Amino acid sequence: MMNEFFSSNFQQMKMSDEKTGDSMQYCLHPTAQVAPRTEDPLNWAKAARAMDCSHWEEVFDLVQEFQNEKEVVIQGVTLTVAQAVDLRHLEENMQVSVQNVVSQAAKKTLFTDAQGCLLPSRFCEKDLLKVVDNQPPFSYIDDATSASYPLMQKLRQCLVSHALSSENEEERCSVFRRISVFEEQVKTDLEATVAKVREQFDNGVAAVPNRISDCRSYPLYDFVRSLGTKLLVGTETRSPGQDIELVYEAISQGKMASPLIQCLAGWNGCSQINQALQNCSLIRIRCALR
Repeated sequence: MMNEFFSSNFQQMKMSDEKTGDSMQYCLHPTAQVAPRTEDPLNWAKAARAMDCSHWEEVFDLVQEFQNEKEVVIQGVTLTVAQAVDLRHLEENMQVSVQNVVSQAAKKTLFTDAQGCLLPSRFCEKDLLKVVDNQPPFSYIDDATSASYPLMQKLRQCLVSHALSSENEEERCSVFRRISVFEEQVKTDLEATVAKVREQFDNGVAAVPNRISDCRSYPLYDFVRSLGTKLLVGTETRSPGQDIELVYEAISQGKMASPLIQCLAGWNGCSQINQALQNCSLIRIRCALR
């Protein structure tokens, strides 16, 4: 559904004018780098591109869409962008928590044996963390300890590869013996950590801050969330339509114009557009939206 919104509806909001393209790039580019992953189940890159609709001239596109009775499309896309932002925020917090679990488990089980002697497997930690970093959290987080999910499979594969790469038979056997111990430690810690992190996230507590606050498009996101909308999850009875209605009512009252213009704060691009922004009146926009 997210892809349908982005591919079909926001294409008509793209401007061919070169000046407009420059301003879109300004609004899209974050002050802190947000690098999309190559494996991105949330289509974060597309969501980021959708957030670039903050140019002054695009306000009139929104008005035209509204007058053509396509308002549900606009509200749906606006809400979808906020949904994607929060999902990415949850993804980043989950990934950090899993990295911490794997790192601590490696230190407990792979560095030394019961007598305190150093083990050959202590060199595996760096590659184990690479596995976590390269694996999209939503591909396993609903049951992170499952042997059929990619996280545990790739962690084991990493340890096996280290064992087989050793030319010393004693070292190979030592690494193989630690695999089951490491996996049990990871499973025990993950079960408690994932549930705790999700509960804290739902309560507004997150170890990793939401990077949307560093983006120029933050006013648009803040506008949607300030209306009382929340991250849509399957465990709640609230439907997307209820949140869309909240956004629809706010746009109908002209409340979206100010966040759109705030996205251009500090931009020193085309002087002609800057002059238009200085001369614009929010009252005119609100009247047009009505």
